[in-house]
Amino acid sequence: MNRSAGSVLIAAGVLVIALGALGAASEGDEAQIAGTTDGATGGPTGSQTGGGTTGLQTGVTGPTTGATGVTTPVLETPQEFLPAFSEAFRQGDDRSLFARLHPVVIGFYGSRACRTFTRGLIDPNADFVFLSTSEPQRYRWEVDGVTTPVEDVLTVRVTVVSADGETERDIHLGIVDTELRWFADCGDPA
Repeated sequence: MNRSAGSVLIAAGVLVIALGALGAASEGDEAQIAGTTDGATGGPTGSQTGGGTTGLQTGVTGPTTGATGVTTPVLETPQEFLPAFSEAFRQGDDRSLFARLHPVVIGFYGSRACRTFTRGLIDPNADFVFLSTSEPQRYRWEVDGVTTPVEDVLTVRVTVVSADGETERDIHLGIVDTELRWFADCGDPA
């Protein structure tokens, strides 16, 4: 096997591992998806998000000013996050992938392990196609035998495209300030 074909096979395997670490849904998560958007319009529900992110709005193209004259920051939507995330996987852009890890992941594994992990992520076929999303809620991030409750996490239904084909699955994206961040298993805990 030539080096290029071997690299693609390794990349496909790494993508599968990374997808498992993205926060694959536990049984019953599909029932938790409430107030979802549909894949046909890709549009958000337009309601304010809850769960501790009071004042953040989705589905607005820029900051808004309310009746009180206070500017409300706009939360990044999964429809905005997923194309850039997919491109980072396709290009092997480890800096972008690391920068968008949820802080709880880096706190659990340490920067060194997470940087090493993201350096190995590349799949020229990678794509995460948005289907629907939940409202923000508490997520029980389970990894390496430890469960960590994380507030303000979206359960996002996507079609995952990789060298191995297409699969529908739920991933979890946490809200940090006005950005979405992903969860991963970076290896051995710090």
